[in-house]
Amino acid sequence: YGKPVTMEELLDRLSNITIERLSDLSSRLFATTPSVAAIGPIGALASYDSIRSTFSAPARLPQKIAV
Repeated sequence: YGKPVTMEELLDRLSNITIERLSDLSSRLFATTPSVAAIGPIGALASYDSIRSTFSAPARLPQKIAV
């Protein structure tokens, strides 16, 4: 917002992150169709459908995360 973030403010923001907030964010991010961009030789790049299906697969995240 036009000003540097202080170390104290950064630590405060990080301490307010919860598993619930991360879970909500990840479900919103991975609910949309992915975009793919590549630079350089793309011969070995997986097909778009393959990449998209990777993000459409059921979540394989652990149910509990140790913090």
